[in-house]
Order: sequence, then structure tokens, then C-alpha cells
Amino acid sequence: MKCSSRKFVDLVFKASSKWANWDPPYPIECGHFGIINPETGQLEIYGNIYDESFKKDLRPDLARMLSENPPIKGEVENDFIITTAGVSIKGLDVSPEVGIAGVLNISLALQLQFPENKRAASLTMHKPRQTFIPPNTLLEPLFKVEQLKGKCLVTRTLCCPAYSLFLSNKSGEELSLALVADSPLTVAPGVTAGGKVSTTWKTNIQAEYHRNASSKTGNYSFTPLFDLRRKASSWNRILRDSPAPEPAGDDLWTDVQLPWSSLDEDGEEVFHDEVCASIRSHDID
Repeated sequence: MKCSSRKFVDLVFKASSKWANWDPPYPIECGHFGIINPETGQLEIYGNIYDESFKKDLRPDLARMLSENPPIKGEVENDFIITTAGVSIKGLDVSPEVGIAGVLNISLALQLQFPENKRAASLTMHKPRQTFIPPNTLLEPLFKVEQLKGKCLVTRTLCCPAYSLFLSNKSGEELSLALVADSPLTVAPGVTAGGKVSTTWKTNIQAEYHRNASSKTGNYSFTPLFDLRRKASSWNRILRDSPAPEPAGDDLWTDVQLPWSSLDEDGEEVFHDEVCASIRSHDID
């Protein structure tokens, strides 16, 4: 399947309005900016607004604002599961068990039934945590920064210590997943690493489009999901019959939409009419 990553990103975006990372170990951080590769659906990173190399060309006051307003880390959340159209959850069990020395071992069991004759996807994140650019603080002064012209900006990430993603092959697969807690991480005889627990994924399927991993140190090493925004265009206001007030603050930036037309089951672009095909032909020229 030539366009597997793009198909996965497309399905997850339509189910959640968030951007999926086909390769969650690939580091995507709050403040990264770049472009979406229309062939793969992956973010190609150009830099980060918090990097010193980015700040050195800014006005001193804006550079100082960035230094004084780092990304905010949210609280650890419950396990997060995204399934796309046609997927049914046959069983879900999240049960805490008391482990060694009172450490809480968490096991997650999940069964998913995928449809026949169409692609579908799932994304499971264990204990995710959000990180986000402080709201109503930086996006307005960043609006006129030339380095961000035509770029997408990562304004929020969801990271986790364990993830599993799956893209079906249209055969009606039944996927069973279990995140099994091992033993508390030991740093010295009788001493555990801050109550962290090592985990391992168990599954009934070994498939090309099934990926999972867990951090043996319990670190938030994976970024399966993120939010993307870009500078808002005035075209929507021009096309409306009545004028609208100019946006301000964070509203100067709008959510990034999918940069392709509809996709078929294998992730290839489909042009539904001559107008769409004409626009694409013009872009290529």
C-alpha cells in the first residue's frame, strides 16, 4: 500500500480533528513548525519557536515573551482510544491491580472488530498528557513573524509512555490488545524508580500496519497526536455577504485542514469532479 501513512492520518483526522503521527517515536514537540507532506501526511519540521536559533532574529521583546512562556504540561489523563468509522469495540477492561510495595500496576485489555471491504484505523494511548502553547499569549505577536509565513505550527501535543496504532487491510480483522504491567522499575536493591511501572504490549496480530511500543522507563517518549494551526486567511470573510470583524488573539490562527481531496481505500487521491481536477492541474503547472 503506497499511501498507508496518508490514509491513517486522513482517517484519524476525520474521527478526531487531530493530526496523527504515523511514527510516534519521531519527536514532534509543541512549538515545532513546518509543512505537511501531501504525499505522506507527515509533518516536515523546519524549526521550533522556542529554539534560540529562531528567537535570535526576533524583536527582543518577542524573544523575551517566548522565553517567559514555555509550553504548559497538563495532567496525566485516562487511557485514550480513537476508532474510525466501522470499528466496533467488543470489549474494554481497564483494571488496576495492587503490585509490589503498593505500586499500582495498570493493565488495559481491548478487542476491536474492523470492517470488511474498507480501511479503518485505531489509535490507543496509555495515560496521555497534553502539552500546549499558553493560550492568548504568543500567537498574536507571532502572527507577523516572517519565518512562520506559509507554515503550520504545532500548538498542542499528546504524548504517552505506550501506544498502539493499527490500519486494517479490509479483511474484517479482529484485533486483541493488552498492555501488561511488568514489575516496578528498580534502580537499586529495594528501591523503585519513583513508582514507575514497566509495561509490554501483547497482541494477536503481527501485521505490516500495526505498530506499538512502550517505554521501559515509563517516560513520555511517544507523540501519536498533535494540533496544527496556521495563519488565518481573509478569503472566508471576502466570500461572505456581510463583513465580519477582523480576528484577534489566538483567532488569528486557524486549524490546518487536510491538504488533499478525498482518498480511496488505499490512500490514493480521488477527484470527484472536473473542477477539483482542474484546480490540481493548475497547481501542478
